[in-house]
Amino acid sequence: MSERKTIETGRNLPVALAVGLGLGAIVIVTLLTVKVAFLAFVAVVVGAGLWELNHAFSTREIKLPIIPIAVGGATMYALGYWRGPLAVLATLGLAFTLMLAWRLPGGAAGFVRDVTAGTFVLLYLPLAATFVALMLAPHDGAHRALMFLILAVCADTGAYFAGILFGRHPMAHRRDEMNALGVKRAVDLARVRDGRLVRIAGSVIVRQRPGTANGFVFLSMEDETGIMNAIVTPPLFERNRMVLLREPYLLIDGALQNVDNVVSVKADRIQALEARAAAKSHDFH
Repeated sequence: MSERKTIETGRNLPVALAVGLGLGAIVIVTLLTVKVAFLAFVAVVVGAGLWELNHAFSTREIKLPIIPIAVGGATMYALGYWRGPLAVLATLGLAFTLMLAWRLPGGAAGFVRDVTAGTFVLLYLPLAATFVALMLAPHDGAHRALMFLILAVCADTGAYFAGILFGRHPMAHRRDEMNALGVKRAVDLARVRDGRLVRIAGSVIVRQRPGTANGFVFLSMEDETGIMNAIVTPPLFERNRMVLLREPYLLIDGALQNVDNVVSVKADRIQALEARAAAKSHDFH
């Protein structure tokens, strides 16, 4: 019996479809019945998005002025529906000023970084939601907003399926073959113990042979999960010169080196892989 093959898309498609259909139903019912209920639903979604962004930025030690963003964004959103674009512009300016004032007591360290991130978040979520509120305000606003949402969903869904059909890295289509050969993915190398023998494979994107490196060649190869680096000694390069210079895909065996979280593979054996739509490499720069 042939082994069943699955496509890894990064999403649980059945769950995504169920959630999408459920949220879509809520959107359509509230949008076509009680506009205020739709506005409240969008506000909850934006609030959840702000919470997630705040958490994501905090992992990078970026402190968002989240209170001014939330208060200014909510005010801007409400005024967009009840007062119009001029009120939105005025509130946007006030929200930015409030962000600056809120962040000032934190000192100069990271000030520009935090305010820049805060400005991005304010424009990314609350302002985008405010455009929906502005669109909803006229008597035919529900139909305008619905058309806008349908187009947004179609664009996102189309991009998703286009990525599945056309946007996958060539190595993704060979993952079953690579697994059978014991090839490690680029993303997995950081978890491998220093000095352990590994096998890597990918498309060659950079070949370097610096004049100060005593004949060593440094390769950067790419698979569907990221980039990996390999080191080729001068004798190994001479034995495999034509393969290294001409083949767009390589299979390399060697010892993994992990020094200060810089991961590379010192090649012991090099083989060519059958070429399939490889990108042009940057050689000996």
